[in-house]
Amino acid sequence: MTRTTASVALLMMLGSSSLVACSPKAADTGSGGDEGGSSGSGSGSGSGTGSGTGDEGCFANPPQIEIGTGDREFEPLAEGDGVMMVHGPQGGWHMLGSVQITNLSEIVSVHFLIIHSESGVVVADNTYRVATIYDEASCSGYYPGMYGYIYVEDLIEGEADTPPELLSYDVVSFCMEVTDQESRVVSDCMDIVATPDPEDIEDGLAE
Repeated sequence: MTRTTASVALLMMLGSSSLVACSPKAADTGSGGDEGGSSGSGSGSGSGTGSGTGDEGCFANPPQIEIGTGDREFEPLAEGDGVMMVHGPQGGWHMLGSVQITNLSEIVSVHFLIIHSESGVVVADNTYRVATIYDEASCSGYYPGMYGYIYVEDLIEGEADTPPELLSYDVVSFCMEVTDQESRVVSDCMDIVATPDPEDIEDGLAE
């Protein structure tokens, strides 16, 4: 799948997806089971559409998001940065995503996808409904530590069947679509590098 085809597929996927109410902290965890489980590139700061009716103050401005990582704090990412595929204690793998919002309300739904850029295969698909850490004065907030649970069944080649064997040092896209309580929607993607857990390097699953 070409990068352009994957980008179109992502837009169709995000546009038709139904956001599920869930969260790892403020509510329940998103889709995914064991702790281990649309390509496009963006600047890391997306913009979207507002309700257009009765908006005042900063809500009159276009909504924006910034994609990042981090467990307890929002950690900004730049294109090409590495994010670890953490090997969880239950045997699975995940990557951490975080989001920073502007001109959106405090409670949002976040559809978080991770896409293998070369193949266009979606390797993580999770949806969260969260109450962000919010600053009302600036209509901005953030939410850290969203798990992207990794599944690689569609990438298996021969005996290689784990994320560190199949994805280590490959480019993947972190893609997020955020919808607030007033139906303002914004989406963006950022290309980063999937790096292996040191434990997996020691075990010979990655170099």
